[in-house]
Amino acid sequence: VYFITIIAILLTAHSYGQKNDYLTILKSLPSVPDNVVLASKKEKQMYLDKLSDVHPMLLDYNRKFENIEKKEYTLSEYNSLENVLKEYESIYDKHIDKIVENFLGKLPDILQNNLILKVGLVKVNEPYLQQINELFNKPYNAENDKLIRNLRRKIYDSKLLLYPVLQSEMSDLLKQTFEEMSSATQYINKLDSLSVNVIKIPTAGAGSILLDNYVKQLEDLYYFYNLGSFEEYLKDPDAQTSDYSYVVPK
Repeated sequence: VYFITIIAILLTAHSYGQKNDYLTILKSLPSVPDNVVLASKKEKQMYLDKLSDVHPMLLDYNRKFENIEKKEYTLSEYNSLENVLKEYESIYDKHIDKIVENFLGKLPDILQNNLILKVGLVKVNEPYLQQINELFNKPYNAENDKLIRNLRRKIYDSKLLLYPVLQSEMSDLLKQTFEEMSSATQYINKLDSLSVNVIKIPTAGAGSILLDNYVKQLEDLYYFYNLGSFEEYLKDPDAQTSDYSYVVPK
């Protein structure tokens, strides 16, 4: 029984490591969500939970590159490896570099544009915010509470005009990137094989770089663009704090 248990554990560990390859992780990712801006807290959490299920797989996939036992090559061995390195570089340049450039090259511009527009929105809403502050400094009554609610509604509606536009730009980039990442599977697998089995230099794999950044941006969709319903917005202190200023999330 003990022997059988050990075999079962080894087989399970082997299959777990085997299944966490680039394509399997790619297929396990939830699709880019459409209803980000108005998604409820429950919908948001359900999506983020699906993404969290991918993290152990991604960690396992990345570990095989981090745990490569670095080989010390003699000059002769390194010279014989030159053709393999050239093959790696050629595949990367032809099939992967353009995906990285299209994705990671466009991200800073999109995020910078988002920041500028959101800061501009804070400026537009300054008169409403000033009125809200003045009402907060007055004794509470039902009429003032109603005025504050109406002012919050104007701020919420202004965000509701801007956020879908910003989210659409990012979602379009993510959808395009996913298609490109899917089409590059055979090339990623080849590079992974060369990295782990031949070159043996600990470094982030090409697939790791793409997957890590793609998952991060899927998570940030809700961080950057989610408002929820007006009633949820009213109850969210973080959302109301962002009415006064906008700082790029770290």
